Amino acid sequence: MTSATMDVRTAMASERRELADILDGLTEDQWNAPSLCAGWRVREVAAHMSQGFRYSFGRTALELVRSGGGLRTMTDRLLLAYGRVLPTGR
Repeated sequence: MTSATMDVRTAMASERRELADILDGLTEDQWNAPSLCAGWRVREVAAHMSQGFRYSFGRTALELVRSGGGLRTMTDRLLLAYGRVLPTGR
C-alpha cells in the first residue's frame, strides 16, 4: 500500500469515528428529526451511511433484483425498514 492510500484510510477512519461520536450524542427526538433527504429522518440517513458495512455485494445485488432493478426503490425499502430498528443507544 502506498502512503497516499494509508493517508486516505486514516482520514476515513477518523471521519467515521467523528460521525459515530455525533450520532451517539443524539436524543431520540434528534434521531427522528426530518433530514434534507425527502422522506428520510436522521435515522434513515445514518442507516444509509452505514449500509455498505451491513450488506455484502451479493446481498446488495439480491436486494436490487427484489426491487425490480430500481436503486432508489431498493435503498428506500431497506433503509426505511432498518431505520425503524436502528439501535440508537437510548
